[in-house]
Amino acid sequence: MKKLFLLAFIVAAVYFLFFNSPFKKDIAFNGDVYTYLKEKNLGSIHNHIYTPNAQSVASSKTFIQIFELEKEIEQSLWQFQLAAIFNQYKLKPIAGRDYEYIGNASPQANLFFNTFAAPIKVKGQDHLALYVENTGNQEKIASAATRDQLLNELKQLEFIFN
Repeated sequence: MKKLFLLAFIVAAVYFLFFNSPFKKDIAFNGDVYTYLKEKNLGSIHNHIYTPNAQSVASSKTFIQIFELEKEIEQSLWQFQLAAIFNQYKLKPIAGRDYEYIGNASPQANLFFNTFAAPIKVKGQDHLALYVENTGNQEKIASAATRDQLLNELKQLEFIFN
């Protein structure tokens, strides 16, 4: 009987440690409900992807990525430790704003993307929230007001995950 209780305890511990991630939930953002779509494990980074109404990333005009970062990835070194992500989304720091970034990416001919990234803290650990907006075949730069609104909403996501 003790072995059965021990086994049940181990199974419960594994579930809560590895499968009960705070990121695996739907979120409200910018007037839409973003459904948790999938997670990609990138070593020290777990990339959680959300789209409106569970659309595929390829067909969605917008999506959110939460980069769940291990402790060894220090916020002060993000531009170096997350260089591949920063390059992919053409993220540049915003002057006077701590760890907030904006970018305009054109990964494929005739498609343009606005990208916005802000830090969030979940369970005491720093992570990066990214919002990507497909602007179609026209390069549209977001206004300062839109940029600020989206960055503030991204930072508020930490309250959903805590």
